[in-house]
Amino acid sequence: MLGIFKKLFDDLNENTMSYCIYKSLNHLDEDLDGQRGDIDILLNEKDIKEFDMIALKNNFFKVEKKGKPYYYMGIDSKTHKFVMLDVNTQIQFGPKPNKPYSFFVDVDKLLFRIENENVKVLDFVDYIPLMFIMRVVSLSEKKEDLQELQELIKTIQFDKGYVSNLLEEKIGLKFDDVKNDILNSQNWKVLKAKYIKQVIEKIDINTFLELKQKFKFIFGKFIGLQKKLKVPSYTIRKKGYLVAFVGVDGAGKSSTVDYVRNLEFFKFTGVKRIYFGSNEYWIPGLLYLLKKEFKNRYIRLILSTFTSIDRQLRTVKALYYIYLGNIVLADRYIYDDEIGREQRKTEFEKKSLLKKIYHKIFGVRMLRKPDLTIFLDVSPEVAYSRKQDYSYDTMIKVNKAYKDYMYKVKDVIIINADEKQDKVYKETVNSIISLDRKK
Repeated sequence: MLGIFKKLFDDLNENTMSYCIYKSLNHLDEDLDGQRGDIDILLNEKDIKEFDMIALKNNFFKVEKKGKPYYYMGIDSKTHKFVMLDVNTQIQFGPKPNKPYSFFVDVDKLLFRIENENVKVLDFVDYIPLMFIMRVVSLSEKKEDLQELQELIKTIQFDKGYVSNLLEEKIGLKFDDVKNDILNSQNWKVLKAKYIKQVIEKIDINTFLELKQKFKFIFGKFIGLQKKLKVPSYTIRKKGYLVAFVGVDGAGKSSTVDYVRNLEFFKFTGVKRIYFGSNEYWIPGLLYLLKKEFKNRYIRLILSTFTSIDRQLRTVKALYYIYLGNIVLADRYIYDDEIGREQRKTEFEKKSLLKKIYHKIFGVRMLRKPDLTIFLDVSPEVAYSRKQDYSYDTMIKVNKAYKDYMYKVKDVIIINADEKQDKVYKETVNSIISLDRKK
């Protein structure tokens, strides 16, 4: 079991909260280890606020959405595995993705048992009839789901429970008849043909969700458009923020940015990498022309102007993604330009007035201060062993210039980039998650 789940369930039990995991118990071990799907939790409506506090305390973030179920996203601090809680105060089921059917259960009346030392799961006496109701009206017809119920009915001796009584009183089906039909069925088609109509007639139907389900193709197109516009799949922050990665060549900026943006937690909750250096350009053909190394000073001036405009416009692009709620990972940032200007300060003072005016107008400036700046502090020896883009003597000078400048920047997070990658990645992710928690 992942550490993030152990802490969560320990706290829920310590607060004596009525809850239970009520679905996919045949895959519970995989789910608790972050290998498969989400964890489906059922609790009473009166406990939702307390659950919020406990979940947020344990590094979960609540998704901003209307209606039930409530979603919580988390990232395990040790493994960086993405985890998700699907929390409901009613049984909601039916064809995916909208699940328009539901019925109310009193969680306090359900039977549960303890698994994995501290996790309350629905007892089989209630699990079997509940899974029958949910699966008989779903679009899924997995044979393994039917086999699971058949094996449980064969091997477990039990009397009627709370859910089987609901099955009889609310829906009008005799549980003994249902059990016999489950045992004698080869597939779900037979069970659905006999029971689906009666179940749907007796349960609650959300007309809006039913409408969305009927027109899911159209709603799917809308979701597709949102993805193209880079709207996060699950919104956990009203507004995103900018994280700048700074360091000399060989510090590991790009590899660290790639690690973060490829984690599922950030993929689902919104992340975008933007390169602020001088090896990639947004303006088509600009990099190609720069590689030509024209000697004509007027052409060089025009290209230099376009590179400055291109790099400055990246801030506008970053602001767009931030507005949508994404974390923008800046691979390099304007600090590099400021450090360069510090190094060339004496040279700049000797320039003509016209050149000074030009640099004032077109020089790259920091239009948006990062919400979090991470300085990957690496020794010249380690940096040079990773990259040899210039001489070792130059590396020593550049490395010193970065240290002198970045150690004076307020609130900068300094990470020792001489350490192993795993440690650097862990410190980086923890810093970003801490910012998410503060926001």
